[in-house]
Amino acid sequence: MTIDLKAAIRKWAIDTLPYDHSDADIAAEFKRKGATELLIIYHNWMSRHIFAMPRKVHISAAYEANPTTTQRKTDLDALIEKIEKGNDLTPHLSTRVNISLDSLSKKINRRKHLDLMLIEWEVHHLHISQKMRSDGFVERGNPLLFAVFHVFDAYLIDVMTHDDFNRDHILEIMVREFPDAGLIHELKVGPGEEMRGLVRRHNENERTVLRNAGINTLVEIDGKVYKPAGGITAAGTSVRASMAADAVIRATERLDASLVNDRAQFQRLAQDHGLIWPSDPTFEFGLLKPRGLAFKELSTNLAFIIA
Repeated sequence: MTIDLKAAIRKWAIDTLPYDHSDADIAAEFKRKGATELLIIYHNWMSRHIFAMPRKVHISAAYEANPTTTQRKTDLDALIEKIEKGNDLTPHLSTRVNISLDSLSKKINRRKHLDLMLIEWEVHHLHISQKMRSDGFVERGNPLLFAVFHVFDAYLIDVMTHDDFNRDHILEIMVREFPDAGLIHELKVGPGEEMRGLVRRHNENERTVLRNAGINTLVEIDGKVYKPAGGITAAGTSVRASMAADAVIRATERLDASLVNDRAQFQRLAQDHGLIWPSDPTFEFGLLKPRGLAFKELSTNLAFIIA
C-alpha cells in the first residue's frame, strides 16, 4: 500500500490557492514547490485575512484624540460596528488578499502577496470607506485604520495614511496603551541581569529598508526593548506561517506512519461508524469548516484533522 499524503497537500494547494494562472512563470513556480513551501504560502495568505467573529473593540487614546476620527466618524463607527458584530471585513482589506503568490523575481517589498507590516508586527490596515466598488471591495484611499486583531479582541491603534506603515507611533501605542495585550513582546533577562537598551537604535527609514530586505528589527521604547509579535523571514514570509506549515507536515508524517504501521486502528474507527476501511485508501486534503485542515478518506468520508 502506497499512500502519498504530501501529494494530496500539493494538489489541494495548486488547485485551490489564488494566483495568476495566466502567468506562466508564477504557475511554474507553484508547481515546482513541495508541500511545505505551499503550506507556507497558504498560511501566509490566510494571515492577511481577518477571521469573521464578534470581537470586543479596544480604542486607543491616540485614536480618540485624532481629529481625523471626528471628521470620518460615520465611516469609522460603521466599521467598528462590523468588527463588534463579527461581519466579514474582507471588503476593507487590501485587494491583494486575492493573491497568494506573486513573482519571486521581484524584490520582497514589491511582491503583491506580502504585507510586510502585518507579517513583522501583526498590524492590519483597513480602508474605512463604506462605499462598495463593483469588485467587492470598498473605495480605496486615505485615511486607513491601523489595528491588531486577536481571536476575541480588536485593538484600534490609530487612523493614519499609506505613508505611515513604519511609524514609531504605531509601536509606541501598542506598548503604552495596551501593555498587557500581547501586541508586542518585551525582551526580558534573567535574575540579576539588566537590559540597558539597544546599542544601535534604527530610525523609521532604516527599519523600512531592513524590513524590505526581510530583516526583523528590535525597537527601544521608554527604556525597554521589544521584538515583533510576528516576525519576517528572509523570503519575506511570516515566521508563524513557517511554523504552522512545519506543524502540518509533522502531523501528516505521523498520520502516514500510522496508516502503514497500525492499519487496525483505522479498521476499528471505520467499524465504529458502520463502515469498512478500504484495502487501498485514497485521501484528499482540504479545509475543514469553520476553519482547520484535514485529510478525508474518500470511500468512507472519514476526516482526520491535521491542524
